[in-house]
Amino acid sequence: MNLKKMFASAFCAALLFSLAAGIPAMAEGTPSVLYAGDVNLDGTVDVTDAVLLQKHLLGRSHLPDPAAVSAADLNGDGAVDVFDLGLLKQKLLTDVQVREDGDFIPAPLKNFYGSLPSQGSGRMAVFYVDFPDCKFDYEPNVEEINKICFGYNNDTSDPNYPFTSLRSFLFRSSKGVFDLNGKAFRYTAKHPIADYGGDDEKVKLMTEIVQYHNRFVDFASFDGDKDGIIDSMLICVPKTAPENDWWPASGQNYSNLEADGVKIGHVTTGLMTIDSAAEHRNFVSLYAHETGHNMGLPDYYLLHSEDIEGFHGEAGTALMDVDQYSDFCCFSKLMLGWYREKQVMVYDTAKGGEQTFELRNAQTLSGNCLILPCGTLDSNYNSEYMILEFNTDQQNNSGVNRDKTELYGYQVTSGVRAFHVQAAAEDRGNFRWLTYRATGGSEKMSDDGIRLIRLVNDAEGGKVFKSGDVIDGKISGFHWYAPDETESVDTGYTVKIGACNGGSYTITVTK
Repeated sequence: MNLKKMFASAFCAALLFSLAAGIPAMAEGTPSVLYAGDVNLDGTVDVTDAVLLQKHLLGRSHLPDPAAVSAADLNGDGAVDVFDLGLLKQKLLTDVQVREDGDFIPAPLKNFYGSLPSQGSGRMAVFYVDFPDCKFDYEPNVEEINKICFGYNNDTSDPNYPFTSLRSFLFRSSKGVFDLNGKAFRYTAKHPIADYGGDDEKVKLMTEIVQYHNRFVDFASFDGDKDGIIDSMLICVPKTAPENDWWPASGQNYSNLEADGVKIGHVTTGLMTIDSAAEHRNFVSLYAHETGHNMGLPDYYLLHSEDIEGFHGEAGTALMDVDQYSDFCCFSKLMLGWYREKQVMVYDTAKGGEQTFELRNAQTLSGNCLILPCGTLDSNYNSEYMILEFNTDQQNNSGVNRDKTELYGYQVTSGVRAFHVQAAAEDRGNFRWLTYRATGGSEKMSDDGIRLIRLVNDAEGGKVFKSGDVIDGKISGFHWYAPDETESVDTGYTVKIGACNGGSYTITVTK
C-alpha cells in the first residue's frame, strides 16, 4: 500500500473508532482564524470535527456557539445538515493525501493592505443595488446570488465549471485553506445613479446601504478573522451604469464608516451582473480577481501602458493580470499562503552545485513551486527571486481554453513557466504594500524599470518550457535587476527541464 492510501485508510479507521467513542470536547474560546469544518474550534480540521458534527445531526449533542455553527455550514446554505457532513468528510479524505507536505505556510500578505484574510474563513456581504433611473434588465433572486457567490459546487460537468461559484473557485485555488462565505442582499438606492459616481459619492452610497441594513443585519458577523474590520463588501450595479464610474474596482476608501462595532474594510464596486450563463462565468472570474485585491494582491497588468497586458502568450495567463478566466499564479499563491511548507521548494545557495526538484501540477492539491533566490531569501519572500511552476489547463485553468480564445486568440499550453519577482515591502503609515506593484498611486505603470512581477521569456512571446528546454542567461527576463533598473545581471543559474512523468516535471538547477 502506498503512503497516500495508507493515510486515507488510517483516517477511515480513526473515524469509525471515533464514532463509537464519546463526544469530543469543544475548545475553549473562539480562534482568531475560523476554518470551514473546524466544528470544535480548536484551530484544526480533523476527525474529531466530523464526529462532533455527526453527533449534532443525530441529536446527541448541539453546537451552541455561533462560530461552531458557522464552521459547520460548509456549503454556505445557512443550514447545518448531512450535505455539510459529506463535504467535511470529502475535505478530510483529500486533505490527508498531501499532509506529508506539512502545514500551510503563514500568509506573507497577512497584515498588508487587504482586509479579507487569505487563510481560514472569510466573510463577504454582497449588495445587488439598482437606482430609480438605472434598473437591472435581469434580476436574479437573492437565493441565486447566494448560490453563485457562496454555494459549493465542484461538479466538473457543470457548464460554468470552474466558475460555478466564487467560493468553490477560491477553495480549489487555495487547496482548501481559504473558505469564503457570506450573504447577499437586494437594495434600491434613494437617488439617481449620477448622484453616486465619484469616490466621495460612493462613500455616500455605502453609508446609505449600511444605515438601511443595520436595522436587521449584524455587520459584525462579516468579520471572519475577528480583527474589528469587515472582511469584504461587494456592490453590484446594473450593466447599463456608466463604465467610467462603475468599472469593477476595489479599495479601502470607507475606513471612517462603522457598523455594529466593526469598521468597513475593502469594498468592491462593479457593473458586472448575472443575466446569462456567460455572465455567470464572467461574474465569478472577475470578482475572484477583485477578491484577490481584498486579500492584498495588486494588479499585474500595466494600466498606463500602450499594451495593458502584464504577461503574454501561452505562459502568461494569471488572474491578477487581465486574464479573468484563469487561476492565480504561483507568486499570488505564495503571497496568500496557499502552499504547504514542503510545497515551497528553494534552491540552496549555500550548498550550490547541481540540485534536482520535482515540479508538480499547479492546479492540484499537491501543486508546488520552486524559488531561485537572488542572494538571501527573505523569510516572508519579500525579496528578489525567480519562481517556477508547472502550469496546466486543468481545474481552475480549464475555463481559459473555452472562454479566453475568443478574447485574446490563444490558449493555455501546459508546461513550466518562470516569473521574475522583486517583492520589496514598504510601510505607508497605516498599511504595508509591495513597492513595485503595477497600478495605482506612484507605482510602475509601464513596462519600464523594476516591476513586482515579470514573466520570463515574455519578449519571445511567452511560451512555456518543455522537456529538453534550458533556462539561462540566453532567455529574456532571466536576469536580476541592475542599479539602472534593467534586467541585465546574470543570475548564474542554469535550469534544465527534464522529463514530464504524469503530473510532474523533473527540474535540474545548477549555479
